[in-house]
Amino acid sequence: MHRFSGLAAAGLLIGGLALAGCSREVGGDGVAESPGPSGTTSTTTEADKPQDPAVAGGCAAATTSMLTLQPASSGQPVLAIPQPAGWERNTRLDSQIVRGVIVNQGMRANDFTPNAVVTASQGPQGIDSEQKVIDAELTGLNQHGMTVETAEAGVVCGHASMRVGYTLEGRPVNAVIVGVRNGDTYYSAVVTMQTADPTNADYVRDMNTILGGFQVWF
Repeated sequence: MHRFSGLAAAGLLIGGLALAGCSREVGGDGVAESPGPSGTTSTTTEADKPQDPAVAGGCAAATTSMLTLQPASSGQPVLAIPQPAGWERNTRLDSQIVRGVIVNQGMRANDFTPNAVVTASQGPQGIDSEQKVIDAELTGLNQHGMTVETAEAGVVCGHASMRVGYTLEGRPVNAVIVGVRNGDTYYSAVVTMQTADPTNADYVRDMNTILGGFQVWF
């Protein structure tokens, strides 16, 4: 059976939700919260930097408000993404894989609400490097019928990463995949973003902020 990667899960879950006409229910104060990890928003200041666990974990000091998502289970990494103005936290889909979701109703277009989904999952057996974690995510994406169109290798908090782009149901999807190791176990940490209006300059700006500011640490 093909492994359902965190990258594919983020694209399919949120894409399917919005396509089904339910995206208007995602985001805002009226959504009922489901059990799952909670997110907290905090702003890093100069005084906080020496004690900042993200910085201690090898990340650069944040320069904007961050949404911090705690591990869903023991051993998983802590994840954090920038949360620009207008992007609201939603817990509806929180699970062992989906760590958190933010949406922007103000940028809604073509019956679709732009969203950013953060996932974390343990790598398959036999993985022995961070790059192989990334490769496994890309394989899982391909096995679910999606083709990577752009790929750029990088580093996130000292860990191997790759920023990728692909298309789902005619919508552009952009994501950052990070491979991380904790002891003998490898994990993938992914932030995935979708929109139905890639010409929106505000979305492009926020997308680059969110993807570029992704943090992962233990």
